[in-house]
Amino acid sequence: FSLSKKLKMSHLSLDYRSSLLRSGLNMDMLLNYSSIIPVFRLYCFGKHVSDHLDFLIDAIAFNRTYKIEGQKTSGISVDKRAEQIFDKYLDKTSLYFLSNLPVSQIRDVEASIKGTTVNSDNLFNSKQQIKDFEASLEDKVNAKLFLPLVNSIKKFLEPVVHEFTLTHEYNNFLEREKDIHKAPSQPENPRHEIELYYKRIKDSHTNLTAIYGNISKKLISNTAA
Repeated sequence: FSLSKKLKMSHLSLDYRSSLLRSGLNMDMLLNYSSIIPVFRLYCFGKHVSDHLDFLIDAIAFNRTYKIEGQKTSGISVDKRAEQIFDKYLDKTSLYFLSNLPVSQIRDVEASIKGTTVNSDNLFNSKQQIKDFEASLEDKVNAKLFLPLVNSIKKFLEPVVHEFTLTHEYNNFLEREKDIHKAPSQPENPRHEIELYYKRIKDSHTNLTAIYGNISKKLISNTAA
């Protein structure tokens, strides 16, 4: 496809997505629309809940990665990656600890990751039984490990998403997306077509910088107050 055809196709998909976003954004829609996540994260930062969003993104990526690609991705085992996520967000000593999550769900994750110490003298009659038991513990650390916590955080952030849709930042984002993907009129030559495309990218960056500036000013004024 030529660049103009790609832009027209993108424009059609954007019209559909924009109509959905305007009709009522929810957490699942937001997570599937990558362009809006940086803007929403800035809003979450102002509400002191950006770590919740970061955990949600990491946990969903964990689920998708190990569900499709198996035990290892880029040399990292499912157990190791699960431990990294736990240590960052669910360990009480971490700076990013999410204190308002259900304690029972955190304990379930911790138990799955840390497993149980096996006493072979008292519990098992053979080495094979020990191996079978340890394998059953390893099976607990799978792609679905964090899903209960994912669902809890989605519910926690849903009101924040609703508040976000009422802000100028959100409306500016929708207008920016519309302008970026606007189907171009017939360009005079390929060079003009490319220049027009990159101008839209530059405008997008300018608008995103403006959004960040507005949120930063609000944070400074709130802190001063």
